[in-house]
Amino acid sequence: LISDGSTVWATTAFNPELCNLTKDFLQMPATVTLLYGNGDGLFVGTTDGLYFLAGQVLDQLKAQPIASGYVALGSSVEIPLSYLNEKVRPNGVLQGALCLVEGVIHLIYGGGQIIGLTTNRYRTTATEVHATYRIRDGVLQYLASPA
Repeated sequence: LISDGSTVWATTAFNPELCNLTKDFLQMPATVTLLYGNGDGLFVGTTDGLYFLAGQVLDQLKAQPIASGYVALGSSVEIPLSYLNEKVRPNGVLQGALCLVEGVIHLIYGGGQIIGLTTNRYRTTATEVHATYRIRDGVLQYLASPA
């Protein structure tokens, strides 16, 4: 998958330069800032919200809004959920991603689930970041530096 403005393009397997320009795309309502796929579908962040597109077949995906607000460019990082606190960690899910929506760190996972991890605690005004995570002394740390 490749994003260009508000369009998400799906390229041909093993040849990223090939796609059918008449059907291999999804049009989103605003500029795309995040793409994160899992076995249940595709999370697409934009400058006006976060969407989940359930399914595996491109022309059958339907966008469902799951959060409103600016999704910071570069903020998505896949993480192993086993390091999250048991009160926050979804049961039976092994992988998810962290991202910034309206400056708040959110966990996205499964079939379009989202949890605001820093709601009412702190937020950033960054609209573009360089993000990663690390494990330090057994604790998962999300690092997002303004670009």
